[in-house]
Amino acid sequence: MLGKSNKKNNDEALKNIDTLISNSLEISGDIKSEKTLRLDCFVKGDITGKGIIIGETGKIFGNIICEDIIISGKVEGNINCSGKLQITNTGEQIGDIEVYSIVIEDGGVLLGVCKMKNTEENKKID
Repeated sequence: MLGKSNKKNNDEALKNIDTLISNSLEISGDIKSEKTLRLDCFVKGDITGKGIIIGETGKIFGNIICEDIIISGKVEGNINCSGKLQITNTGEQIGDIEVYSIVIEDGGVLLGVCKMKNTEENKKID
């Protein structure tokens, strides 16, 4: 059961999502978004976006370029992230990543090479 504080946090997170693609869809092709995108579905293709959230049921097979990303599902492909990459306790990233900041929760999986961007490189991307 969710308490009031959890419901408030969930409501705030939902307000920040501009596009939600549910687990009932399967997408073959590239996705581009200028705003925050939540994917709970199967995607075979590359993704470019500002903020990306891969839900627990999300399975992505392709490369990702973004500012920030939260992975709670599975990603097979390389990620170039100019901001923060977070892998939750249910998340799995298989592929190389290039990030400015990374957080991997207990149980989260990263199978690949991690290259950290320095401050000067990050400024060039903006």
